[in-house]
Amino acid sequence: MAVFLFTSCQPATQVGTESLREEPPLILLNRNVLERVKHEVARGNAEQMPAYGQLIAVADTMLTATPLSVTMKKQNPPSGDKHDYVSRDPYWWPDPDTADGLPYICKEGLHNPECHEFTDRLYMERTTDMVSKLSLAFYLSDEEKYAQQAANLLRVWFINPETRMNPHLNYARQIPGICEGQGTGIIDTRCIAQMLDYVILLQASPSWTESDKTAFAQWIDDYTSWLLTSENGQSEAKEHNNHGTWYDFQVTAQALFLNKKDIARKQITQSTRSRMDSQLETDGEQPFEIAGTCPWTCSTYNLLAFVLQAKMGERVGVNLWEYVTPRGATLRKAIEWYFPFLNGEKAFVKEEMTDIRETAPLAEVLMLTSRFDTEMYSKQLEDLVKFTNDKFNLSTSTLSLTMPVIAGPVLSDADFFNALNLDYPGLANVKQAVSEGNYSEAITAWTVYLRNRTNVKWYFDWHDFAKPESRNLEFDSTDADKVASRYITVCGTPYQFGEEIDWSLNPTDNKYCEWTWQLGRHRQWQDLREGYWATGDERYAQAWANELRSWIIQSPLIDFEGSAEYSHWRTIEAGIRTLYAWSDAFFGFLPSKAFDDELMFWMSKSLYEHATHIRRYHKKNNWFAMEMNGLFHICMLMPEFKQSASWANYAITKMYEDQQIQFYPDGAQIELAPHYHGVSVTNYFEMASIAQLNNYAIPADFLNGMEAAHQCYMNIYMPDGCMPSVNDSDWGDNNGLSEKDFKRKSEIYYARDSGNDDIRTYLGNISKILPHRTDFLYVATQGAQGTYPAFTSTWMPWAGWYIMRSGWGAKDLYAFYEVGPHSAGHSHEDKLSVILHAYGSRLLTEAGLYAYDTSDMRGYVVSSRAHNVTRVDGMDQNRSALRDNDLIKHSRQPMANRWITNEEVDFGEGWYDEGFGAYNDSTVTQYRALAFIRKKYWLLIDVFTPTDATEHEYRTWFHLNQPTAQVNQQPFGVSTGNTEYRKNKNSTLPVLTPNGC
Repeated sequence: MAVFLFTSCQPATQVGTESLREEPPLILLNRNVLERVKHEVARGNAEQMPAYGQLIAVADTMLTATPLSVTMKKQNPPSGDKHDYVSRDPYWWPDPDTADGLPYICKEGLHNPECHEFTDRLYMERTTDMVSKLSLAFYLSDEEKYAQQAANLLRVWFINPETRMNPHLNYARQIPGICEGQGTGIIDTRCIAQMLDYVILLQASPSWTESDKTAFAQWIDDYTSWLLTSENGQSEAKEHNNHGTWYDFQVTAQALFLNKKDIARKQITQSTRSRMDSQLETDGEQPFEIAGTCPWTCSTYNLLAFVLQAKMGERVGVNLWEYVTPRGATLRKAIEWYFPFLNGEKAFVKEEMTDIRETAPLAEVLMLTSRFDTEMYSKQLEDLVKFTNDKFNLSTSTLSLTMPVIAGPVLSDADFFNALNLDYPGLANVKQAVSEGNYSEAITAWTVYLRNRTNVKWYFDWHDFAKPESRNLEFDSTDADKVASRYITVCGTPYQFGEEIDWSLNPTDNKYCEWTWQLGRHRQWQDLREGYWATGDERYAQAWANELRSWIIQSPLIDFEGSAEYSHWRTIEAGIRTLYAWSDAFFGFLPSKAFDDELMFWMSKSLYEHATHIRRYHKKNNWFAMEMNGLFHICMLMPEFKQSASWANYAITKMYEDQQIQFYPDGAQIELAPHYHGVSVTNYFEMASIAQLNNYAIPADFLNGMEAAHQCYMNIYMPDGCMPSVNDSDWGDNNGLSEKDFKRKSEIYYARDSGNDDIRTYLGNISKILPHRTDFLYVATQGAQGTYPAFTSTWMPWAGWYIMRSGWGAKDLYAFYEVGPHSAGHSHEDKLSVILHAYGSRLLTEAGLYAYDTSDMRGYVVSSRAHNVTRVDGMDQNRSALRDNDLIKHSRQPMANRWITNEEVDFGEGWYDEGFGAYNDSTVTQYRALAFIRKKYWLLIDVFTPTDATEHEYRTWFHLNQPTAQVNQQPFGVSTGNTEYRKNKNSTLPVLTPNGC
């Protein structure tokens, strides 16, 4: 048995950000589309299965293919090293007028069959093609055999010392008698750059090891450096035709693979833009390509390279799509230049092929230009696909493997208007236009209606925007200016986007998924809206409009749950952004011309898409609260939808019922993390608030359960105004209740004005609608108002929390002792942990929080080592292994642990018998009791009961809230050296057992 006496003891050092792994983001492929395809394949979608079956059939034939190597060629390079790539220029022939045929002469457009004797290009293209198809087969099927073969092929060509290709093209496109190699051969390796996305898909495979990744990345790095610095590389860079554009493509793609975005950005902004200036005529024609012997083929290949550069420009914030050359040329004009020829309106007299429609790259161009998704583009693509009998699906084209990228909004105009209750008051003009099939007029009527309706209310009236009192001359525009310039901070990590936001970007060193997810919560829009109203500056409205438009385009609605990495449609984000950011922005930017008819219509469509997605795929616990709140806000904002009434009723009813599920009878939210307790509480009040504002009737006792939830907050309230850092919860704020917090725009609780996890603010707000809880008001105002609580210490038998205190003042003694279930989510291995606070200082603390990732640091903060508990034989508690055991996650009845409280002492107890270590070794059971001798000290009593006679090691961890500590021998204990409160001499932690065990 061990007994510890605590009498006194700053926060433990906060953990910082830790890198996980360097995984390059996808370069051209779209994660959302990949996820969609994989989901459709998994459920056997009839449209995808033929293409998937074809892919798997092809990949199966590749499983037994012999890996190819650059060393397999018959020729010896000029260097004598067969690891050097060699190829022959296809357009040069022996001179018939010389005995040895030297020097060769050019016959532009005619291929010399001798070039086929040089196998390096063939083998390289074959290798990259096999890797791409095998990797995609692995991604879609999760069968490791495909990744295993892909990794083997990559090792042979790029990594193994015996077989690898040297990372240069010094001897590409030789011309006998003239040169040993030339820059024009660099176009041969574009297949490597096109393969890189598929190498990234191998990251999830154990067959593609860390050493493989490092070696392959080094090869790409070395080759990129050669492209940028070598004589041949510089020569190709100066080409003013498709050779130069594909050179740009290779440098850009490889730089993105290496996460060298500065190189990629420079290549696009300086080189590719310059090529567009020189290569594109005002009408979109490409004169350098048209002048050649293969005008249609070369021009379409060149256009494809430009389009790929534009796609990659999105990754680094460079908008090539809208770039206008000095002559007025644009990529759109370059694409549409082809349409009259395809339609037969013009004859292409310089044609080298049987039919111009056989050029596959043009179909790929149309598939990659989703931002120009007009009927004309769709029709051209449909005709090309029909003519060539090429679906351009999963197995036929390296660059189109994931099918066309769909842009949002997905909902058609017809479907949107069908979703409206056209008999709703005020929609007569919309109904008339729809009945006539005039959707253009219907859109105008709809947006006019939205700007003039008075039946929907928000927490401010947008008509007040023009009033002088809406301006704030003292407004600090720093944050709004940053967001307007696309400098956005998420999860504490800032990032400067370029001309457009890539909503799938993840700039964190450790690829922390939450960064991308939370970017999609659009919290930065509040800064823009506040800046717009305070200053009247239209650039804030324009910045918001640009962000909303780009998000909708990049985020087509999906018809599955969408919780994977980089997903734009996790239901928690869908709920969070619609319950505030979107609603607030809708009303906040109504006065602006930037919020034009098209964008308002798109936003209306997207709100409907959000509602259908949340209703179909919502989850539980605090996610459920945010999802239902978001759904309900959509219904309040858009009551004109046919389903708004039923959705709103569903949200309110389910939230009402969920009170009995989310909160224990003692008021604790079942995740047992005070932060997430607040998330659920807040969403209840926000729903009640917006309902009251719009005269929507909710059950009279909808908020009744919130009294117990706030009682829980009062119970756990710490002397410094914080809350205990339990499970995935920090200490919260302790700013106290400001004057602003009493001045609500609504008589009901309005949580958005409150502090973040500030218990005093929560209690102050609830005291306004529960006036009989004057004790809540007392704690909220630190005794300035209200009445002194009738209790000090308490026991919460459902949550399993003991709270022992000497009073409600800032210098009173306080203990939090947890003995309850592992919780329904956000759990740590911390049963029997104790937190202490006394004389205005935290004595025993915990290690805190860390990002929700898979890092070692995350593993530490959730482990027993990060809490004030005991490890047995070097093993942590391991309730997480039993998480599927219902009683581990939930209390189904109040716990029967003893609770003794009187004027002299508080006493609580708990047991840990769920097992230690990876295999939940239950040999030892721990009993811990905490006794609080009122206003003096605590006694912590540990009893360890083994079921065997073996000697065991028990190590009890205490996280002292001081930067230093000293171990004392006589008496044995630990002194923190705390001299901040000199009147308190008991700043030691003595151990009251003979050997300090």
